[in-house]
Amino acid sequence: MIAFFTKCLDIAVRETRVVTLLDDRTGIPAGSYVFHEFYCDDLTCDCRRVMIVITREEDMEMHHRLATISYGWESPEFYQKWSGEEDPEYNRSLARAELALLSPLSPYSDLLLGLFKECMNEDPSLKERFARHYRQFRVAIQSPGHCPPGGGRRRGR
Repeated sequence: MIAFFTKCLDIAVRETRVVTLLDDRTGIPAGSYVFHEFYCDDLTCDCRRVMIVITREEDMEMHHRLATISYGWESPEFYQKWSGEEDPEYNRSLARAELALLSPLSPYSDLLLGLFKECMNEDPSLKERFARHYRQFRVAIQSPGHCPPGGGRRRGR
């Protein structure tokens, strides 16, 4: 998995989701949280998934990952065909947001997963943004130095 901003910096600067919590009512400390996108760089793979690494905004080096979320925007049927896996629960798990099993957890991981899901529910265009970023990323890894232009602007909360 490679950070989207390493291949499409201009788009990432404009379109990376940053959520600002003004107080800690959610159980998450007040502050701004960045949803860094990572995509698969294997050109033979068409997984249509993103890994979201959430950090505090001031931690741009990502030294303190607070949560890592895997998310697939396609249907469970797509993932069944893609993976060849017959287990319906496995395919449903690929088609939703979940904490990445092998990534470090923080005391806020579950709460940040909830925040991510809330953002997805409140802004359905995020699903399309991840799909578009995935396509742009794949072009960029096939043609180094070229990332197709994107639409939209950076949105907070």
